[in-house]
Amino acid sequence: SILHHSLPPLESIMKCTQMSWMVILAGPAASGKSSLIQLLALLTGQNLKVMAMNSAMDTTEILGGFEQVDIFRPWQSLVGKVKDVVSAVTRDVLLSVDTVPDGGVLLKLWNAFLISHSRCLNEDRSSGISSDAVNKLESLLILLQRFNNKLNTLSPSEFSELIAEFQHFKLQRSLSLDGENRGTFEWVNGMLVQALISGDWLLLDNVNFCSPSVLDRLNALLEPGGVLTISERGVIDGTSPTIVPHPNFRLFMTMDPAHGEISRAMRNRGIEIHVAGKPNEDLLDKQDIKTLLHGLGFVGDHPCTELMALCSEVKEITAGTSSSISSLLHAAVLIVQQLKHGLNLAEAFHQACSEVYVLSQTSRTHQEQVQELVEKHKL
Repeated sequence: SILHHSLPPLESIMKCTQMSWMVILAGPAASGKSSLIQLLALLTGQNLKVMAMNSAMDTTEILGGFEQVDIFRPWQSLVGKVKDVVSAVTRDVLLSVDTVPDGGVLLKLWNAFLISHSRCLNEDRSSGISSDAVNKLESLLILLQRFNNKLNTLSPSEFSELIAEFQHFKLQRSLSLDGENRGTFEWVNGMLVQALISGDWLLLDNVNFCSPSVLDRLNALLEPGGVLTISERGVIDGTSPTIVPHPNFRLFMTMDPAHGEISRAMRNRGIEIHVAGKPNEDLLDKQDIKTLLHGLGFVGDHPCTELMALCSEVKEITAGTSSSISSLLHAAVLIVQQLKHGLNLAEAFHQACSEVYVLSQTSRTHQEQVQELVEKHKL
């Protein structure tokens, strides 16, 4: 849900995203920095990858490195792409005004493939990918091509790339079965390089936990028109591999200034946006609070209004020492749980408010005063 107090920073993030600028969200812990990026990715339909940073990370975890050849690695990547295509084609079939034949056949074939795929993952990895799973995937791709020709879900070039990747995997699998690539190593792209190629969004969470020398490796990429040169991979055909960012790629960073800063060079390459601390009743209007309550499953305008009024009156009596937005949400959670256990709304409301507001008071006088308020606001 979008709350009113989240709109100013969200608007700034959207403007930076539109301008292809890197965003650095700074604010205390649990202030909703990562949630804002996740919300924006959800609203725009973008795939967001999150990378939690720590002090032990080095450039290989961001850019990639050499690892032993594993046939399951390209297989998992291929299955993930086919899954996205199946979802997109199924969506277009459901939204199509024309009658598309074999709509149920596609889902049946996909489910049959998933059974074979899960069997491969559960068996001994030394046995490799079964021929049954590969054949079912090939049949699925043939059927997807028929649907795509009618619906134009993917462009011909995009679907051709998927077919080419499948043919390349079959070649890799044959080499693996022959034992020709046993003991060899291959370059595996890190999360940043994968996002650069595919056009996904990347969130570097708690970026100030990472060593500044690792982040400074990205300085050239974040320049206007910048590219990423992967010198760690070595020289290929006389030049170092260079990655040109996908037009849809965006980079976000979050940090808590209480745990250190990032380098001046990195801060100069992005737009720093401050996110305030934990929201309270003063920052949230009534509609925002009701949105939070509805998100917890506590619905109904009258019960929400009574609970908010009770919280406000308790805050006045106790001078704000025992009442906050967290206690309000705690009471709502208890009410929802007791409703699931069979209590009616009036009983659940009374018991939850007594536990949250009355029993939390330290003085006998406050307990009696708050108990009167709870009785006053009975449903």
